[in-house]
Amino acid sequence: MTQQKAQNNMEKSATKRSCCLAVVITSLCGLAAEYVNLTAGVDESGIPITGHISVYALSAICIVSVIIYILLSRGLPRRTTRKESISFSFPMMLCGMVSALLLLCDSLITLLTGSGAISLILGLLGILGSVGLFLASAIFGGYLRRNPAPGLVACTYLVVRLMLNFKEWSTDPIILDYFVLLFALAFSLLGIYRCFGFDFGLGRPRQTLFHSCAAIFFCALALLRGLMTGSVSTILTFLGLLLWFPPLLSSLFSAPSDEICQQDEQA
Repeated sequence: MTQQKAQNNMEKSATKRSCCLAVVITSLCGLAAEYVNLTAGVDESGIPITGHISVYALSAICIVSVIIYILLSRGLPRRTTRKESISFSFPMMLCGMVSALLLLCDSLITLLTGSGAISLILGLLGILGSVGLFLASAIFGGYLRRNPAPGLVACTYLVVRLMLNFKEWSTDPIILDYFVLLFALAFSLLGIYRCFGFDFGLGRPRQTLFHSCAAIFFCALALLRGLMTGSVSTILTFLGLLLWFPPLLSSLFSAPSDEICQQDEQA
């Protein structure tokens, strides 16, 4: 048993190193391709140039990155038997709280400066969702009792935001204008949803790892787009979401292997 445990820990350490290296390299490649796409890949009016090499390069990097994340996620078991497998160290808890505060700032700006029902809905739900993530960070840090409610509120906010934002984005005939933002928000939602699934005994380490890596990749690209376009909302949103996932990844790899079991059924 001790030998098997040591072997599992060694495999997990190898997966952790590979995962961190892969996320960093793929993100840097994606950022380079996105930068070229936003500078050389558009004409004077800001419309993407049809057939520009940066479009194909960015698409290829995105596809290859997703495949790499899928392969890396196989280094973790499909399922876990324990409910409380997500726990943050104190620095990681602070990182999660900063993530929540950035999302809270974006929600307050949306609520105070926006107009119409959509801004009101996103602003109010964003405040509740940000508070939910803040409380979840304290829960995972061990400072509050386990309670899945904050996670449910945060996931509800992200679902509504994804639906409303996509409704707005879909009116743009140029998919390159929003596909990075769409995937960043979608993978962030899935990663956070999988994160809180552990509290219900429904933890899926492989899927959580995959969605978290993909969320970091696309959030980094979305953050670059926000910086280059000067969109404060985009910067706050995706920087906030980006900061949530390093603590989650750290928790996945630090979970004791003797409390995790592999099962043959499909995830």
